[in-house]
Amino acid sequence: MTKRIENFPLNVPMVAPSGIVSPEWLRWFQIIQSRVDEVRQEGRKIYTGTNATLTTRDLGQVILMDIGTGNYTCTLPSVEASDLYSWVKVVRIGTGKLSIRAADSDTIETTSAGGKIWCNENPRKGANVQLQLVQETEWAITGGTGIWSVS
Repeated sequence: MTKRIENFPLNVPMVAPSGIVSPEWLRWFQIIQSRVDEVRQEGRKIYTGTNATLTTRDLGQVILMDIGTGNYTCTLPSVEASDLYSWVKVVRIGTGKLSIRAADSDTIETTSAGGKIWCNENPRKGANVQLQLVQETEWAITGGTGIWSVS
């Protein structure tokens, strides 16, 4: 999503004679700050205490799984050739067990079709894994932290 920010106050001095920032420039800075806040919210989803089933709309995003001490699963989306080289990053927050399951006949590294990887490293409270679709049915681990087991 690209938004153009208009009305740059070039014709107004930034600092008024009184030494304070002019109202036009204050509005401009507020517009910029609100856009920065919007950008910070894009590209991530948060799931708290629940399983997650991703769709292809979630590709290219960071998925935050706040699982506490529970046992939850994040299921990857069903993908096709047009999704090749897409990625998703899953972040485990908490000390519980987080499983990431492949959809359909897809694999994650050396898993069987529809297999899973999981992290239940305790007392580590955070772990993450970045996955990239390298073939139509194959996800590769391209980065992360924590101990992720494969089945």
